[in-house]
Amino acid sequence: MDKKRKLQKSGLRRKLVRIMVIAFLISGGLYYFLHKGVEAKLNNYFETSDYVEKTESKYAQKFQDYVQKNHISTTDTDKITKWVRDQDIVHISIYKDSVLIYDSYYPNNDIIAENDVETEYFGWQAYYPMKFADAQADVFLDGFYDYRVFNYAMIAEILLSCLVFIGIVMAGIKRTIDYIGILEQEVEILEGGQLDCPITLKGNDELSALARGLDEMRKSFKLRVDRDEKLTKANKDLVTEMSHDLRTPLTTLLLYTQILKSKKYHGADQMEDYIDKIDQKANQIKSLSDNMFEFFLILREEEIELMDPQSFKDIFYDIMSELVLSLQKRGFRVNQNIEFREVKVEVSVDYVLRVMNNIVSNIIKYADSNEDIVISTIYGEEQVSILFVNHKLKKSEKVESTGIGIRNIKGMMDKMEGSCQVEETQELYRIKLEFKIVV
Repeated sequence: MDKKRKLQKSGLRRKLVRIMVIAFLISGGLYYFLHKGVEAKLNNYFETSDYVEKTESKYAQKFQDYVQKNHISTTDTDKITKWVRDQDIVHISIYKDSVLIYDSYYPNNDIIAENDVETEYFGWQAYYPMKFADAQADVFLDGFYDYRVFNYAMIAEILLSCLVFIGIVMAGIKRTIDYIGILEQEVEILEGGQLDCPITLKGNDELSALARGLDEMRKSFKLRVDRDEKLTKANKDLVTEMSHDLRTPLTTLLLYTQILKSKKYHGADQMEDYIDKIDQKANQIKSLSDNMFEFFLILREEEIELMDPQSFKDIFYDIMSELVLSLQKRGFRVNQNIEFREVKVEVSVDYVLRVMNNIVSNIIKYADSNEDIVISTIYGEEQVSILFVNHKLKKSEKVESTGIGIRNIKGMMDKMEGSCQVEETQELYRIKLEFKIVV
């Protein structure tokens, strides 16, 4: 897992390095072949054309104009040297009466003065007779006239290779840049409150890890918003229902207390009967308020801590034994078809006890004690179920139900990743609790 995370973290870096290496190889190869090709072409051009002669002649004329304009003599070595340095690529030798009197390689004339002898001109050297302020002299020019052309060509080759390098790199990271643009748009959508829009997931690098984290955050936030909306709606519905459910017993209770206060009863027996009814209605109101409190408590518990997987028998044997004993003490006959197999479940014992207490409370209130209560277990491939079946009270004895107890049971079963299913006919009431089997 750590290795995978490490690979993910270095994904963008490795990708960028790979793209840059490829771009460098391609642009480097392009530069090499361009340089060789252009160099061969230029060498051939310079060898077969009169470019050098024309350029040299141009510099000779330029120097002659400089000499005449500034009235330079053959002894003005500083001015001659300045002109040579300004040209940058030209070397000059000046001969007077076939004697070398100036060489731009030795502008101070120290070495030249020691070799004050006549020199014969070579046939391959071109010289230009020029008139100086003090005498006539022959000027030899030698320069790197093709140097600038080669330099300009090399600069163009480098620029072209750099453009190719940048183009390859940009093309290589284009998908990543486009993906960043997509993520930016989707984040703006989330900022607008549209939590149903999923984050696009691509690749397996740092960017995709960031996108995955954003999507998980979106899901978590959406879940919280949905839960809050569900809680708000449930609270509103509950307040509406409970206000109606509480109004009936409360009205009756107030009526009986008013009768007792005004002493509008006939004898002690009728007074005792009213007191019993007041007690019954008060207990009914207490039961409703307890169920309402439990309902709010379950809704507000976002997550519960389930115990480690345990044997179904270890968890439910004592709980079911106490449940059966409690019903029997209340005068109910219990028909048990309970089988404990070696399967494991993951539950909250506190929730299981509260679920069973709710079921016992419902049976005591709404079941016909003259009929058997049937409790059985059902085993499936992925879940184990506990089924409760009872006969309902006859209409004349029927107690009005608010249904909040069943809501509490369903809420707690959902928190334990199980389910609660209720089936009702004219005579029978079935409730099945399903617990997920953990392998």
